[in-house]
Amino acid sequence: MAKVSSAPLGQFSESLQVLSLPFIFRDIEHQHAVLRGPIGEELMTDLEAEGFKGLSFFDAGFRSVTNAVRPIRKPEDLEGLQIRVMGSQPLIETINAFGATAVPMGQGEVYVALQQGVIDGWENNEPTVITFNMQEVAEYYSYTRHVSIPDILIMRNDLFADLDEETKEAIMDAAEATAIYQSSIWGDYVGQAKKELKEEGMIFNEVDNIEDFQEVVTPIYEKYGQQIPNGEELIESIVNY
Repeated sequence: MAKVSSAPLGQFSESLQVLSLPFIFRDIEHQHAVLRGPIGEELMTDLEAEGFKGLSFFDAGFRSVTNAVRPIRKPEDLEGLQIRVMGSQPLIETINAFGATAVPMGQGEVYVALQQGVIDGWENNEPTVITFNMQEVAEYYSYTRHVSIPDILIMRNDLFADLDEETKEAIMDAAEATAIYQSSIWGDYVGQAKKELKEEGMIFNEVDNIEDFQEVVTPIYEKYGQQIPNGEELIESIVNY
């Protein structure tokens, strides 16, 4: 078993790429409703066809831009900045649409890359910033909240299929209970991480108008609506859920 981001899993199961689209979730309550309902079940079924058994979705926070140059208040503030992203095509296109240059890079390289000026910033949630001490090399945290890409608890589908029904049921029940518990402690973790980051000098700011950021990423929805099987219908069902 492993807990992994749904973003790289989208390279195997295309429908999961919708979870990396910018601003597709209004808030965490909307995300939970989508992923714990029939849409989430559909996405897990698609994942099974690629050899993975999805057990449950886990919170991974809303990602915002952190950088060492200036506060980000409008898309224009990102122009000319090199921003690290993980290997997710929708995420790469989102950062590029904002006006920055997305730089795919492994997490282990980010601190040194910021320290040496190879990149200007990255994007992630507050707990991840404090975990990797990124406040030491990028002091501005700007609440773009552009994506909320969930993690997924997975295991090998063939291994799960070989289990007896009682064990399968026990695993799925435990995964569901764990997801609810993880969500509750994640919220506490975000608050504690922000408090610690402020104490260490990180500067937080809200953007001037989130609609300015939403407007520039509209073409991404159009592209993935065409690219993903039943993409337009799936995107619409999530947005209007």
